[in-house]
Amino acid sequence: METEQVAGSKVGITAVVMTAALMAMIDITIVNVALNDIRASFGTPIDQIGWVSTGYMMANIVIIPMTGWTGAFCSVAKPPSAIWSPRPSCSCA
Repeated sequence: METEQVAGSKVGITAVVMTAALMAMIDITIVNVALNDIRASFGTPIDQIGWVSTGYMMANIVIIPMTGWTGAFCSVAKPPSAIWSPRPSCSCA
């Protein structure tokens, strides 16, 4: 079984993954902070409004792997660096 080398900078990939994790934490924190206002708007008891946060996290758990699979399924044959290269990919000589 061959292992596939990852193309790109390990530092860059790590930075992108860390930024994504930070954004996910900030996102769920915003929902948790807004729970009191949501509860007041809908007039629901505190024990029922907790399901909003749980449902939001469960939706993220389902959607994140689906976006990864969709990106792999619908990806182009060339890596983005080859597509966006400032140099032409063919020789015009």
